[in-house]
Amino acid sequence: MYYYKAYGLCIESFFKISFLEDNKIQEEDFKFSKLSLKLEENKNIVLPIKNYKYENFTKTSKNKALFYKKRVGTFEISNQDKILINRDTKVSDQELGRVLLGLPIGYFFMLNKNLVFHASCINYKGKGVLFLGKSGMGKSTLALEFMNKGSKFISEDVSFLGQNEKIKGSFPMLKLERKEFKKSAIEFKEKKFKFETDSLERVGATFNPSLTIKESEIDYLFLLTESSNTMQVRELNSRLALPKLIPHLFIPNPMEKENIKEFNILFDILVKFLDGKKIYEIRSSKENLSSRNKEIFNLLNNL
Repeated sequence: MYYYKAYGLCIESFFKISFLEDNKIQEEDFKFSKLSLKLEENKNIVLPIKNYKYENFTKTSKNKALFYKKRVGTFEISNQDKILINRDTKVSDQELGRVLLGLPIGYFFMLNKNLVFHASCINYKGKGVLFLGKSGMGKSTLALEFMNKGSKFISEDVSFLGQNEKIKGSFPMLKLERKEFKKSAIEFKEKKFKFETDSLERVGATFNPSLTIKESEIDYLFLLTESSNTMQVRELNSRLALPKLIPHLFIPNPMEKENIKEFNILFDILVKFLDGKKIYEIRSSKENLSSRNKEIFNLLNNL
């Protein structure tokens, strides 16, 4: 067995997650941890045949989620301390690890009634900042640019709110195009991790854990949306922000009756979380992300 720490969890894994080598722990740490997660291989975790035609498939209920990714495997996530995995015979350990620490780990926290965002998070000048947006909108690039200016890294892709209302730190790795690492002032480790099913064809690179912090309160949220028009920036109050933020949350399907109670619990947590936060929506084209990022720097420096 292999033992790691990520997102404040002590993890026991049946496979090696090479990009978590800096986060290794001892078996004793896992046994005595209050927050733990077991990863177990189980060949009996399957989907109905018709669902295997999709690249990705997800089904959530109030206490369980099923997630499938083609060429990677099927994950059964519960609200206990376990994720069962039926891995594809050809998937590499590091690709299985990358996928696991994305949607499946997000659903794990969601099922345990935590607020979970599809977002990257940094701490800039003592203030916590969340970047929310669809894949390809530059959340990871923004995190790196802020790190180049002295920010501390908290998380990438999946950001979850702990019971103390702070976003928990994940692990020291960013996934970007290779050219982004070459331009950075941050010293990344020489070894890069290739992820064969990543649709954005990114590679992973780890960095010194001293550039991270374990958790942070959040002061600012930036909703990054795509627009073909000129860049637009507007501040949102929480009432306007709520419907725009929900698509970037891990939530059980509210259209299914059995999920309504759990959805309402998470919705109430979100409303409370947004109280007193500064929220901005920034619309820009993907070709204009550099100007958008400068605008975000200027906003934060003037607040």
